[in-house]
Amino acid sequence: MICSGNFSSIPAEQRLPKELITEKFSFKKSIISLVVGLVTALLGVFLLPEAYIIGGIAVAATGIAWGISYAAIGAIPCALALIINNINYPTALACTLGGFVLLLAILVVCFRKRVAYRYIAMALAALTFAALYLYFCLPSVLAGEAPYAGLRDYFLYLDEQYKLYVPDVETNFALYAENLDTILYGSFFIVSELVGFLAVVLCKLYCKCFRADVKPMAKFAEWEIAKSLRIGIPVLAAGCIILYAANYYLADVVTFSLAGLIFPLLFIEGVSYISFMFTSTIANTKRKRSKGLVYMVEIFMAILLPGIFICFGLIELYAKRRPKIRKMNDRIREAFEKAEREKSDVVTVHFGDGRGPQIIATRKRGEDIFFDTDDETKKTDGDGKETDKDKEEKEDIKDKENSDTNEKNDKDQDDCRKE
Repeated sequence: MICSGNFSSIPAEQRLPKELITEKFSFKKSIISLVVGLVTALLGVFLLPEAYIIGGIAVAATGIAWGISYAAIGAIPCALALIINNINYPTALACTLGGFVLLLAILVVCFRKRVAYRYIAMALAALTFAALYLYFCLPSVLAGEAPYAGLRDYFLYLDEQYKLYVPDVETNFALYAENLDTILYGSFFIVSELVGFLAVVLCKLYCKCFRADVKPMAKFAEWEIAKSLRIGIPVLAAGCIILYAANYYLADVVTFSLAGLIFPLLFIEGVSYISFMFTSTIANTKRKRSKGLVYMVEIFMAILLPGIFICFGLIELYAKRRPKIRKMNDRIREAFEKAEREKSDVVTVHFGDGRGPQIIATRKRGEDIFFDTDDETKKTDGDGKETDKDKEEKEDIKDKENSDTNEKNDKDQDDCRKE
């Protein structure tokens, strides 16, 4: 009774923890969430099933930004569409609906709890692999056949249809069917890691659109894979060699599966390393080169020559050149800032390699030859007055004109004397 009057006058933000305070329900936000869910359901029903993943990530972003209740509002139309599409296929319905719900749960909970993005990507990759296996392989396993039997029959059916209706076109469906037992799990690993990676990046972009308060993501040029792979890759490679030496009948399957697990990680490491080399060095930063053009070139190269990026990723995993280059760039930048503050004509940097301070740049007529400045093209300063350099040039021109005039007068006088 004594403290009841004082307690009622304290704001709710001070009485309760921040996590327990619920935001006031917004009709506008609920309509937006519902529209996002309806668009996702319509695209999934009439166009592409992949729309459920892309739209589901957008639905999850509404829950991250505004609350779990808004994600539930957007998920209702998507769930109804999935039920209608797969009502005659219980296994497919369980896989798709369960995967969709788990996708929303993982994204909303992990983003709101500020879990590291690499762990979110790993969880989504595991979820995708499980969904692919259950959707494509579980029916065959339940029928007493090999896990890849259903997919093999499907590829053979596609090959027959193409030969029947388009006999001039050569396809590789029959080849895929023959090697499906080898490439099945490796392909699942590649697709799973790609989905996990893109889902996290896309969800971060959606959260930015909805102005959600989420954990900041490092620049793509700074991405690095786990250091434990330095030991893991040689161990796995040695295990594959032992399997081949022992003539194990599943050696090809294990090798391709491990390649599908490791190569995407090395590929991302290589692409991020090349991005760092193009966009994060001192010279490129000062010249303000277009990062969009660099990324377009990288995408084009990744499509044509993905093995190059895998090699760069493997080299970067063991060499770790980015921390060294980043440290060197910081020293160079600090040296130029110090030279500008002290108005020194020489820029020296101590790289810590035992050679002592090294001269990396000098100034000429008060201008810095390293940094790109606009002062070289200007004729006047900010107040409209001529700079000292222009004044000196004009004085030199006048002195030259005067000397030429004097020489001409002396010559005329000499000519007159001769005459």
